[in-house]
Amino acid sequence: MTSNLSRVACRNCGYEYNAPDQLRCEICNNPFKARPVPIADARSPITLGVSLAVALAVAGGGYWLWKQLSPAVDTGILPAGPIAAASLNRTPPNGVQIYPTMGDVPGVPEGLFTYGGSRPLAPLRSQVALAQFQKAYPKFRLRYTEPVSGSGDSNWGTEKVLSGELAFAQASMPVTDAQYARAQNHGFVLQQIPIAYDARVYFVHPALGIDSLSVEQARAIFRGTITNWKQVGGPDLAIRPFFPSYSGKSLKAQGAGTNMQPVRDFTAAIRKVATTPGGISQSTAALVAGQKSVRLLAIRTTSGERISPVGPDGKVNAAAVRDGTYPLALRQFVVIRRDGQLDEQAGLAYVNLLLCDEGQKLIQQAGLVPLRVF
Repeated sequence: MTSNLSRVACRNCGYEYNAPDQLRCEICNNPFKARPVPIADARSPITLGVSLAVALAVAGGGYWLWKQLSPAVDTGILPAGPIAAASLNRTPPNGVQIYPTMGDVPGVPEGLFTYGGSRPLAPLRSQVALAQFQKAYPKFRLRYTEPVSGSGDSNWGTEKVLSGELAFAQASMPVTDAQYARAQNHGFVLQQIPIAYDARVYFVHPALGIDSLSVEQARAIFRGTITNWKQVGGPDLAIRPFFPSYSGKSLKAQGAGTNMQPVRDFTAAIRKVATTPGGISQSTAALVAGQKSVRLLAIRTTSGERISPVGPDGKVNAAAVRDGTYPLALRQFVVIRRDGQLDEQAGLAYVNLLLCDEGQKLIQQAGLVPLRVF
């Protein structure tokens, strides 16, 4: 490692601020089998520029795939692609540390803090999860907030953090360049910090004679170019795709097929598919794993291999998500506002509570894939 390098990036989770002499990532504990990716400090702008360009190019490729796969509406689901390319933190995460237990996390403020955002992270808003935070810090109270009309999503949550209406946001989609720029124009920094992995999944009516789709077939179904199940080896039955839509915008205007039917959220999508013989929808594995009323489809690779998003135990296929074998892996984030105010302290505390050993086990219990292997 050369002397002008002050931090290194993990190829597994994308965390960019490991010390040069570390053997494992601070966030996901992934061992550095080879020399970590160097990230130059301010004294080496050329290397930093190259690193940023490469990371943004890869992330942009994943975003393009997501745009092609489904309508241009925020579903709260990240682009497919290598986990490490999902996003780029724009500022060093000062104060992000790994602790053994929630009780070891310092600087947890007192008060009531509102947050919102990602639907796929709903398992972390359960009473069981909140009770663990309350047990460690009874005076650190959290309240999940949704829009007055409609449902909140990742973009809505990030926008409310930008405006100061939320203390922090849960997000399943990366912060956009425009949002980073707006924050900078207002004198503060937005930061997204990965806390877990998940996977995009497709699910169908349990009686449908289809067990897998390729990524290309799934894309064609949601764009309306494949409209009958016999086109992908199934019965002669019209495809009825249902799409969770939170924005209220016309799906047709955003490139969706004319047979696409918007539904309020993932719960409504599950109900519709369960009662519609030709139905299909998409969600994240943590939200639908274990559901008996619908059947999750495996993803068929170019070699013909079928990779299931869930394991034999009915839980998310963590190994396939981590190593990229399942091609639709994604990351989940917390978005915080770096402005030196109390909301920043609350957001940072929430991140550290989820990244500590106890918090990562809570994430696993919630059906998500923790960053670190236990």
